[in-house]
Amino acid sequence: MPSLTTFNFPAAFCNLEDWHISNVGVLEQYVSLPIPNPNANIHSEEEWKSISREIEEIIVDSGCGNDGKYVDLDFSQFKKLKSILVGNYSFRNAVSFQICDLDELEKVIIGENSMQSNHCEFTLKHCNVVKELVIGQGSFISGTMCLIEDNHSLKEIRMGDLLFCHQASSFQNGNMELKNLPSLTRAVFGRDVCRNCFSARFENLPELTTLQFGCCAFSFSDRNSGTLIMVGLPKLKTITTDSQEDDSNTFRHIFYCMLQVLPSVKTVDLPLAFEYLKDRTVHNSGGLGRLAMERGMP
Repeated sequence: MPSLTTFNFPAAFCNLEDWHISNVGVLEQYVSLPIPNPNANIHSEEEWKSISREIEEIIVDSGCGNDGKYVDLDFSQFKKLKSILVGNYSFRNAVSFQICDLDELEKVIIGENSMQSNHCEFTLKHCNVVKELVIGQGSFISGTMCLIEDNHSLKEIRMGDLLFCHQASSFQNGNMELKNLPSLTRAVFGRDVCRNCFSARFENLPELTTLQFGCCAFSFSDRNSGTLIMVGLPKLKTITTDSQEDDSNTFRHIFYCMLQVLPSVKTVDLPLAFEYLKDRTVHNSGGLGRLAMERGMP
């Protein structure tokens, strides 16, 4: 199909299992496909295991590293690393993705539908110059834990996709912790991110001003135990959910919430939040605190 010039199916190829792509016109630019990256320096699990510890940039090709099982991706051994780029549909059998104690790392960008094994955990910790974290929709879809902590320069987090048609997101059954991120100003979590989580913690984020959630992100799975902790977000002003209708379940099935030091929250668009709330600790938490006091338990 070399003459193809128009393609507009935003949810296409979400569950792709096998592929052969060649000479397909504009379709080769479609972001969700595992198109080979000519700049990649990792094309297989064998290359991952043999890469130099002195490397400064790791670029994982799309559609690679899927032959083995139970792969541990630990980037912490590459002390000179400045950037990590992972393509689409790669290392789908990875059980962990660890990035810790890298003093020169500046950005982490992960494509779509990668690292999809059950119980995969993601950690970004103690990387003090990293500024950007992007995780594409469908990556870590079955991940159990996402920990982002003590990264002093991290300014923005984008995870998943806000498009209503995309229902394959990240950490759908996993828990989330964002802690001690003094430069973070904006965090966007797409549709269904942490939809069935049991716990979410947002702590010590002094510069965060905006939290944006896709439809049903952070809905929580169990109204008898779900816990939300939001403490130390003094500049947070806006918390919204991006939904075509007023049906987003964001923060709906929470059993207990702790909301402290969120005095600047004014704009809250969470239509079903705190509907099943049974216990709460609320202090100096602006519009979000008022919403928690109005709903759920008497």
